[in-house]
Amino acid sequence: LVTNAHRDVLGIKAGRTGLARYFRRIVSSHDFGLPKEHPQFWSQLQAQLAFDPARCLFVDDSIAEQELILAQLARERPDAVLVSPAHESRLDPMLEQLRSAGVPVVMFVGRTTRRDLAQCYIGSDDVAMTQAVAHAVARRLDGRGSVAILDGNPLGILYAPRARGFRAGLADYPDIRIVGTRNGDFLFEPARQAMHELLQRHGPTDAVLVANDFMGMGALAALRELGLRPVLGSVNATPEGTEAIRAGDMLVSAAFNAMGMGCLAMEPALRILRGQAVPAHVILPVELVH
Repeated sequence: LVTNAHRDVLGIKAGRTGLARYFRRIVSSHDFGLPKEHPQFWSQLQAQLAFDPARCLFVDDSIAEQELILAQLARERPDAVLVSPAHESRLDPMLEQLRSAGVPVVMFVGRTTRRDLAQCYIGSDDVAMTQAVAHAVARRLDGRGSVAILDGNPLGILYAPRARGFRAGLADYPDIRIVGTRNGDFLFEPARQAMHELLQRHGPTDAVLVANDFMGMGALAALRELGLRPVLGSVNATPEGTEAIRAGDMLVSAAFNAMGMGCLAMEPALRILRGQAVPAHVILPVELVH
């Protein structure tokens, strides 16, 4: 099993699910310092494991893959479906099929714009979350200075709310200006390249806001290459992110417990199957790690 999950997170998942007994070896991309999306990761893994790509099963969470899976589930009619949607509208036709088939749907982490397609949603307020991160960074700057922003992937369901929250937070500080923005696709290497592009175009900046810790690590790599240490604010509070905070390389990261949301989503699904009422949504409170 090859995954982007951190070793600490893998330990929790393996302890709860017994997953490890099904694999001779579990590889975390963090062992290589590169995410699976980076081409060099696979060459390094090949050098270590000498695997045969023809005998590998690739499990994706892309929009197209989710469309296929949900369409199949609409035909099979399971008792309930829990889904973390990859897009805010592309899955609606399949979700409508599930509703027509009488299959209850619980969404978690992200939700589609059609709120009527899920009986319950478990997630966070990503606008409030990134707004709080922007406020924390602005306070560290004493309310004045320059800020660069690395947004995620425009196709991602969390892209727009996180981007909106950063800008709303900075708007509360009129003496702070946004010098430039780039998309980092929620990944290490695209963020590292985007950070270099921003620095080349706009020069050093007082602070950087990034839409998740994967991108935060990429931004840090670019900044270290140039010997720069701006104030850095991020999202997800991953083990790498919290370690960067302890090391003084990052000011703050908003906690985003996707695994907890997935676990919590089981509760309304079970209640629906028992004929019990469930809330339309459960929004976890904003928590900052700093």
